[in-house]
Amino acid sequence: MVEKFKLIGILFAVFLFSGCASIDQKSDQKNVVRSNYQLKHANSPFANAIRLSSEGSNFNNLEVALRLSLQQAGLYARKPNEARFVLTPRIVEEVGPSGGFKMSGFVTVEYTLEDLSLGPSGFNRIVFRSRLRSEFSAGLGDKIWGTDRSAFVITGYIQENIGELFNLLDNFSPRVATRDLEIKRKKDADQAVRFLVQEFSVYDVFSSNSFQSAYPSNRYHNYSMRDIISQSWPSLLTRLRNASIEDLKAFMRNYSSDLLEPLQKEVEIMIQKKESPKPPITRDQPKRNFVEPPKAAPRSRSGGLPPLPLVNP
Repeated sequence: MVEKFKLIGILFAVFLFSGCASIDQKSDQKNVVRSNYQLKHANSPFANAIRLSSEGSNFNNLEVALRLSLQQAGLYARKPNEARFVLTPRIVEEVGPSGGFKMSGFVTVEYTLEDLSLGPSGFNRIVFRSRLRSEFSAGLGDKIWGTDRSAFVITGYIQENIGELFNLLDNFSPRVATRDLEIKRKKDADQAVRFLVQEFSVYDVFSSNSFQSAYPSNRYHNYSMRDIISQSWPSLLTRLRNASIEDLKAFMRNYSSDLLEPLQKEVEIMIQKKESPKPPITRDQPKRNFVEPPKAAPRSRSGGLPPLPLVNP
């Protein structure tokens, strides 16, 4: 009887104090932990835009918890192939709970978030790469049995780690939104410049009304007239060469300050040539400083010099 009580005591101690587990042990999705954390930014660029780098059913505890937590927070992409961001978690270090009245453990996870909208793979599309460390402890007051207490500790530091990840997403959300706005502004400005170059190519550049008055800069993303002229120069040059001197002067009055120095000099040369043209040369008009050579003496039929005239004595 005593031996039976000893055996029961040993088994009770085993269940009471035993622990030792890790994230890497596979877990059924039904029993996986998940975080109830919500993002602070309602209009986050991460909304419905993140997927994990590893897709499928073969997730460990952390990956399943991440996926379910992102879905619950409205961050996981509805269709993984349409996700803008890819999140890659990598467990760097883990110390799981061990037996005792009080169990504790920690995990360090490296998270890499990439923005697929920034082009092919490379350093430029990495939003962040950060290592997050989280700890958790549990005693007899939390869970009596050691196996339950061990699982409770693992659940705890996974939840804490995902919470730290969500804080990181909160911090980067305004930065990504600002960058998106800058990219959109640049794209809109480039589109406006292409439109203005096309309009300038058919605009009457010799009229008294300048192009800027017809297309105000503040309505077209504060464009630079110098950029418009530089990009339109090949077609504009043909128009200037065929223009009259009055039109060239009118063009310079409106746009001289917007011309690059080489272009400005080229137009000034055109004006100088039209102001002092070269006089036309005709066939009947002798060239200046031309001296007519003396006529040669006629030769005799035999090919020698002509005979001397006879002189009467």
